[in-house]
Amino acid sequence: MDVRVVISIDFGTTYSGFAYAHKVNTEIITNDTWPDQIGPLKTNTVLQYDKNFKNVEEWGFPALAKKPKKSKGKSKNQNASKPIEHFKLHLGNMPDNEKPVMPKGINYRKAIVDYLKCMGKLIKETIGTRWPNVKFMDHVLIILTVPAGFSDQAKAIMRECIYEAGLINIKSSERLQFTTEPEAAAVYCMKVLKEHILDIVGTNFLIVDCGEQLEEDEWIIELKFEDVKRMFDPVINKIIKLIREQLNNSGTISAMFLVGGFSESKYLQKRIREEFSSKVKNSNISVPSQPVAAIVRGALEYGLNMKKIKSRRLPLSYGIELAPLWKPGDPPERRQTHDRIFKFRRLVEKGIEVDTDEEFGLELHPSYANQTELSIEVYSTTANEATYCDEPGMKKVGELRLDFPDPHLGFQRTIKFTLTFGQMEIRAYARNQQGKSTNAIFEFLI
Repeated sequence: MDVRVVISIDFGTTYSGFAYAHKVNTEIITNDTWPDQIGPLKTNTVLQYDKNFKNVEEWGFPALAKKPKKSKGKSKNQNASKPIEHFKLHLGNMPDNEKPVMPKGINYRKAIVDYLKCMGKLIKETIGTRWPNVKFMDHVLIILTVPAGFSDQAKAIMRECIYEAGLINIKSSERLQFTTEPEAAAVYCMKVLKEHILDIVGTNFLIVDCGEQLEEDEWIIELKFEDVKRMFDPVINKIIKLIREQLNNSGTISAMFLVGGFSESKYLQKRIREEFSSKVKNSNISVPSQPVAAIVRGALEYGLNMKKIKSRRLPLSYGIELAPLWKPGDPPERRQTHDRIFKFRRLVEKGIEVDTDEEFGLELHPSYANQTELSIEVYSTTANEATYCDEPGMKKVGELRLDFPDPHLGFQRTIKFTLTFGQMEIRAYARNQQGKSTNAIFEFLI
């Protein structure tokens, strides 16, 4: 890839933002110019449609202009085209009945695509103005941040949405890469570690993201000054409880960083310092500059040098479904035609640390002499080991399609396929017995 410009996108539940930098002059710029706004480093993740919910009339902050204030009583005249927000929550693991209700005629994927189209238009205009010779579809690398708990399916949906929004021209394009929000925040805070001469082997630090998850509907009310402390204490107490749980597992740490918009609260900083100064070496609890943009700026740093993250720990085990010969001792009810049995073959185990480019795979032989292609189902499981693909915790992730070249060689040929799991998305590779690359496509199930 001829990457000349890197863009990072923090698509959040309530607020979103982007940053950008040139690969030569790596000054990171966080966008602060939005529709009807100049200054904020993020804008609202909100859409205002026309009355038929077909066309977007406003996005970001202006989409809230017509939003009515909350009241105890329900309005008799409900606005059919009221602003739509929180649609990103549909990608999470929460029960369906807890996800925000979408208006009839629109689904959450359309809302995500429409929002990314609007933001994408602004991104393209910004890059085109700053670097007129940069061709967006050829020279721009996009780093998209996602929550740490996003499933493979959720990431696949986000990739499709980015494609449909016109930010990449090939769905499988490597011009789109993912990083998790905690990873991005960590990369950003590593710069501060260097400033404090703490970037040495064995240094451990804690990042506390006091971000948008604190901004629930219950806070969108008019506040009186004397009520603020009483209302914020329960939220701060939850943060302190979570920090305490982390420190109980790690012991004394070298530094603690507070990021996210709420981290700028002096009251929050005071409470955390009072509670945890003794647990941090030299009481090194700090708020980096532009904490609200820590994730998007960290993602940009990662995009400029993706070797910053060398390995990742896998949250799931991954493997494929094979059909070996049934043998005595196997369940009789699982016996298939031609004396075969479908079984799970683990490729990589949950909890291990894998390099970003580390490959896991198998060498396969053709099932029949003139076979020219092969399909393999890929599964994930929450268990460390499994025998069958219908066990609890097992989920089909997608399908691997391979070309099987040289059919004139009949059974006298092999193909080795490998998968990588360390780059946030599963990537597939295949080579024949001469080591020559052959076509391998991994299709996520979405």
